[in-house]
Amino acid sequence: MLCPKSRDGELLPKVPATADRPPLRPCPQDGGWWIDGEDYREWQQAAPTALPEGGLVEGEVTAGFTVPPGDEKAGLCPECGRILSRVRVPVGDRGFYLERCATCNGIWCDRGEWEWLVALGLTRHIPYLFSGRWQAQLRERQRLQHEKQTLRAALGQPLADRLLTVLAELEAHPHREMALNYLLQGLRREEHLHG
Repeated sequence: MLCPKSRDGELLPKVPATADRPPLRPCPQDGGWWIDGEDYREWQQAAPTALPEGGLVEGEVTAGFTVPPGDEKAGLCPECGRILSRVRVPVGDRGFYLERCATCNGIWCDRGEWEWLVALGLTRHIPYLFSGRWQAQLRERQRLQHEKQTLRAALGQPLADRLLTVLAELEAHPHREMALNYLLQGLRREEHLHG
């Protein structure tokens, strides 16, 4: 069975499952892993876990992250030869592409990607990562990050961070409408005084 990325190296024989990962076939050339779709499904169902709240990990798990070698290109399924589907998994403001065969459900992890899935709590939720719901949540998260970056560029980092902190505190406050109205009225008063 050929490696999905190097295409000139053979995958090694299957390594048995552990509590932390399903059975896999490593590639000695690039350090990636091929996980058979049926093996993954059995491992996943043996110890189901809850998806992180909202389906996305909000923590900034970024220390030591580097984009895995080979991540820039799609691979070919070693079982059926089809181009693997790719999904972006965010790690802070960066991320990596996880790959899966849409036909046999086999999964390819470039070197180090499985460890990041462990850190993000997503190892038993790989099929969900390829769903439309995950993609929509990821796009919304990226939109919000872009809005924050734009706000920081317009207001400056210190003021933007204070505003974002106040907004986060008001989000669940029972009188948040009162606070927002007060803020808007205050800005309008300032406009009249200085306009």
